[in-house]
Amino acid sequence: MLGRLKEVLGVSLDWLITGKGAMRGDGPESNDRDGLDEGFFTQIVDGIVDALRGLGQPAEARAVAMQAATWYNDLKATCGTDDERMLGLRVMLRRLSRQGGD
Repeated sequence: MLGRLKEVLGVSLDWLITGKGAMRGDGPESNDRDGLDEGFFTQIVDGIVDALRGLGQPAEARAVAMQAATWYNDLKATCGTDDERMLGLRVMLRRLSRQGGD
């Protein structure tokens, strides 16, 4: 599963698992990923982690990565502008904070 996230998102497995180091790997395949908005993806990850911590729930790397990838794809597919994506993210994070991730 993590290998698939690495492939689809073009991110380093070390970064995905630990949150440390470069988001992108040093391999040639990482340079082929122009479609990932790293800043927006990072905002999603950070928001999910903050919401889970606020609920007293663990922010397990795999679960956070999967949720962030799903939200990223959904927001990119359904929102036409950066402002719409940010609004959508705020709504999703508010819902997560209120419902505990259900």
